[in-house]
Amino acid sequence: MLSTPQQSSFLVDSAGRPAPLWWRLINDLVTWTNKRTSQQLAGRTEHTGTAVDTSIASMQVTSGTRGIIRLSLALTMTANANAKTVKVKIGSSTVQAYTLDNAASASISLCIAGMGNNAQTSYTISAQGASVSGEPVVLTTEDMSAISTIAIFMQLSTITDTIALESYALDLEQI
Repeated sequence: MLSTPQQSSFLVDSAGRPAPLWWRLINDLVTWTNKRTSQQLAGRTEHTGTAVDTSIASMQVTSGTRGIIRLSLALTMTANANAKTVKVKIGSSTVQAYTLDNAASASISLCIAGMGNNAQTSYTISAQGASVSGEPVVLTTEDMSAISTIAIFMQLSTITDTIALESYALDLEQI
């Protein structure tokens, strides 16, 4: 006897059975849910020679009134005890800040959840070779219903050190 695979769906019929896949797709099109955009943005960008907080990369996004933004960073740096900081900002608000450890590389993955026009929550999913240097969960009030700028900033304490953004990936899902 063949069994029907279980479907995960928020749509159910009057008997509580999961809605067929085609019905969920039509519902998504009609209600404009699950709009997803992914960008793989690569190319090495290096920061050295200044102790000033410097924007290394920026991207224009809109999460709508409700959405989730996932940002992943791959970094290399001078492996020593000198302080090196990476910040992610939406507009003028710092959503997460990281202190890089005494390693030659780091990877950081974070999430920004839009909960309305002027409310976001951001938190770190994982950080290898780095530690969160601020609050683990940050609330901001930037308006993400319009186009906003997400920027990656880097800062060195010693100008002879180097931090390089090897690549980053941005994934946006509007719900």
